[in-house]
Amino acid sequence: MFNFPKLKALRTKQETVSVFRGYDRNVRIKEGTFRDMRNLTGDHYPVMAVRGQRRTVIDMSKKAEGEITGIVNTSRKGLLHTQGGKIYLYGKVLADMELSDKPKQFVMMGQNLIILPDMKYINLENPQDFGTIGHAVDVLEGTVTFEPCDVEGNVYADATVSDTAPANPADKALWIDTSLGGKVLKQYSKNLGNWFAIEKTYVKISGLNYGTDGQWFNQYDGVTIRGIAVLGADHLNGEAILQTNSNSRSIVIEGLIDKKLEQNCTAEGPIHIERGMPIMDFVVEAGNRLWGCRYGLNATGEDPYNPGEFVNKIYASKLGDFRNWECFMGLASDSWECDVGSQGPFTGAANVAGCPVFYKEDMRHKVWISDVGAHQVTATPCQGVKAGCGRSVATMDGAAIFKSLWGFCMDDGSGPEEIGQCFAGAKYNNAVGCVCGHKYYVSMEEADGWHLFVYDADKRLWHREDDFCASALWGGNAWVAAAEAGQKKLLDLNSGTMQDGHMEGPISWMAETGEIGLGDPGRKYLSRLTLRLSMEPGAELTVYAQYDTQPEWVALGSIRGIGLQSFSLPLRLRRCDNLRLRLEGEGDVKLYSITKTIQEGSGFP
Repeated sequence: MFNFPKLKALRTKQETVSVFRGYDRNVRIKEGTFRDMRNLTGDHYPVMAVRGQRRTVIDMSKKAEGEITGIVNTSRKGLLHTQGGKIYLYGKVLADMELSDKPKQFVMMGQNLIILPDMKYINLENPQDFGTIGHAVDVLEGTVTFEPCDVEGNVYADATVSDTAPANPADKALWIDTSLGGKVLKQYSKNLGNWFAIEKTYVKISGLNYGTDGQWFNQYDGVTIRGIAVLGADHLNGEAILQTNSNSRSIVIEGLIDKKLEQNCTAEGPIHIERGMPIMDFVVEAGNRLWGCRYGLNATGEDPYNPGEFVNKIYASKLGDFRNWECFMGLASDSWECDVGSQGPFTGAANVAGCPVFYKEDMRHKVWISDVGAHQVTATPCQGVKAGCGRSVATMDGAAIFKSLWGFCMDDGSGPEEIGQCFAGAKYNNAVGCVCGHKYYVSMEEADGWHLFVYDADKRLWHREDDFCASALWGGNAWVAAAEAGQKKLLDLNSGTMQDGHMEGPISWMAETGEIGLGDPGRKYLSRLTLRLSMEPGAELTVYAQYDTQPEWVALGSIRGIGLQSFSLPLRLRRCDNLRLRLEGEGDVKLYSITKTIQEGSGFP
């Protein structure tokens, strides 16, 4: 009997991937994740699927001048956007507000939409009510009078000023007592035969004019007064609370003067009265107030009365009144401000579980709102919002999501938690984001261009859609303003939920795996690839391979759309240490699994 040598059969094994986990650009990634992708979605997880078609809802390219600077989708009015100084409702002019061309922050407070940094508002229930939040009156010429009065503006007669009480005073006679070094206004009561101090004294300032916007001040407005030059009333310059609500071209403030005084503004200089709003970097609404932060000069340099000073502050408006930021009456409803000690500019803000939170790149300032006005601020060193990415901040179920220095974080109130490990520290800039349901959309820029990513919070998966550059994003239906050259469009990213507008055509998509074979020490090659998928009629899919990190991609085979079916692709591949796969196609495709049949080699190349 002859003993012939026997060849040892090469072993084969099968590996199936049936759970696809989205985007991951780390060096070593898990099976079922993709190093790169285009236009995929996690909507059908664990199936790999192509995103839904977008719909162009409004095309403003030929309807209005200027770039689209902001979008807001309100629950009652619907889709609004700002462009060329105007605000539009579903593409039709709602109001000409003379807005700037700067990117907008929108904050809703009741029925009022606050538009920043323009410091303007519009009442969405009454669109005719719009204007500037601040208000100023400048008296450039004519005479302004100053008279002592009571809180209602009733003018007192001139008082006697002396160290000793006047002899034989009449009933209700006034005396300014200077015996103790200061000035105390007292009034004589004939019935009681004695002088009684008037605890609060007031001054009526008359001869004013309306502001350039035709508005007047309201009772308990906090204002700043500058330019009073007449001797005896110049101490009234500074902050004051208005005690009356009238349009009689006069105001009443706390103060004490001896007698009626006058200032000729033509000769002695103008008088300026202003109810202002602080310059703020970011603003949010919480607890029926607006809250904002500022790091830098508190003036624009355009106001000759206010050269400005450097501040590092958090501000709050008066309770229920977004117009008042300097109303300090000792009440729980007062305006509020607080200096913070951390270094560096503020980079973002959010309402997190009902509390205003202001971020720096490495710090988080949380305001604990008090019912009695004793608000407290806590500072926590942690990951914050990356500089230039303040518009990436969006809230989902009370938690904030934002672009941090090296990835993305979600802050539910207890502190930021990293949710962007899949980006492997990639340096993205200028991020703009919004929340739509359980999804977070973010458009951001890298060295190679723009990227639009989607994070599904329920599945904790990231997917890259495409290179869309958004000038603005807003939640609801994930509205986006196109920022590509020449485009002035509003799109619905959420699978075309709007019925109006133009739907895009078939979607081009792609998915690239990581290296296959790095986990096995021996030589092996892929002898068969089985894809189980469904394809709409007309959809196409091509499979490519990249051997041993070589730059070229080799086409392995193509499939054209039929129904749900398994496809077995007989592949003749050269032996390699590792390979990557790229699936690329067009149209609606759902991939349920990839089964690889791997045959081991002899151990030699």
